[in-house]
Amino acid sequence: MTHEETVRAWFDAWLTRESAVIPEIFAQDVRYVECYGPEYIGRGEVEQWFADWNARGRVLEWRIRRAIGQGEWLAVHWFFRCIYDGTEGAFDGMTLMRFDGAGRIAELREFGSKAEHERPYGG
Repeated sequence: MTHEETVRAWFDAWLTRESAVIPEIFAQDVRYVECYGPEYIGRGEVEQWFADWNARGRVLEWRIRRAIGQGEWLAVHWFFRCIYDGTEGAFDGMTLMRFDGAGRIAELREFGSKAEHERPYGG
């Protein structure tokens, strides 16, 4: 898989709630930092978070807008929409990832932004 295909498989896993692909996507010692603060160290913590989150929520859409890569690094701009604890929400985000020699994600950092934008000086 290319790096972008690996990310698409991860986003698709959220849409289908299928965790079996996690070992194919993440290095054993992955470091995963979400945009609002939580950090998961190791594939086991990622698997636990995935299960816990999906027990309370459902991803409705996670779409890649653009992906830019160089070597072992990939940056992805995306749109995310979900229902969590009965509340629907959506936001834009960016993820910066480093892949290991086996093509698995070894490091991942997310950054978020409001999905609604305004132009204070434009029409």
